[in-house]
Amino acid sequence: MDPDMAAGSKGHLPPIIMESHAIQRFAKVDEVAAAIVFLAGPDAGFITGSIIDVGGGFNS
Repeated sequence: MDPDMAAGSKGHLPPIIMESHAIQRFAKVDEVAAAIVFLAGPDAGFITGSIIDVGGGFNS
C-alpha cells in the first residue's frame, strides 16, 4: 500500500513486481479503507465467511 508499505523501497521496485499487479500500482489507503467501511456497515449485513481481496489483481 502506498506510501508506508513501500517506504523501504524508496519507490524503486523491480519491474516484475509491478507487472504482477493487474492495476500496475500500489493501493491507496482510501481504497482499502472503503472496503473496510463497507464490510463494517449495514450494506454488508448478508456477507458471511467471505474473503474480500483488495489486492488490485496482484498475481491474477
